[in-house]
Amino acid sequence: MIIGSISENRDLEKRISITPEIAKKYINLGFKINLSENYGKHLGIEEKEYTEHGVNFIRDDKKLIETSDIIIQMSLIDDNKASLLKSNQILIGVLNPYENKNKLEDLAKKGVNLFSLELLPRITRAQSMDILSSQANLAGSLFMNSSQNDIFATLYTSSSVASSLAYFMLFIIVSSNNVVSWLTREIFFLKEEIEMSYIDWLSINISPETLS
Repeated sequence: MIIGSISENRDLEKRISITPEIAKKYINLGFKINLSENYGKHLGIEEKEYTEHGVNFIRDDKKLIETSDIIIQMSLIDDNKASLLKSNQILIGVLNPYENKNKLEDLAKKGVNLFSLELLPRITRAQSMDILSSQANLAGSLFMNSSQNDIFATLYTSSSVASSLAYFMLFIIVSSNNVVSWLTREIFFLKEEIEMSYIDWLSINISPETLS
């Protein structure tokens, strides 16, 4: 099977779905990987870092989409490219189903199998795929680093009192960040439970033949 990923709209999304390390894991599992040219260049990742693992680069996104069995994106692809998706293809990403309901319904009617990762159930088996927690932790870490460099820069002195105060303030930040992250996740999943009708159009029509 072929996994494909096209470049995101970099005005809105700088992240990428497949790093060289992830590509290597997919290939070791028996998948083939096709990516858009200059896929990770804006992040300082050169194509040779992918090709040394066996990744193929395709210039034409239309061809890339049409030849891929599974398409992995950070966000929903634009309408022109989404129209190229066909029955039994699999689209995985952060599809933002509450705002893209109509678009996803249209794709589901075409027989496209949709996996919106923010709707994954929060169970032990799926914990490693909890994108909400991972992104909340990254945001908290970024805030912590910024705080150390800016807000609390004057607290880092040789004085033991000042140092203790700095660590206390950082503890408060971490605690607050964890609470905010927890509340954000709880509110999101409460909304999900209320609007379970959306699951109707997130149908998964995968058979063993599809994955062979």
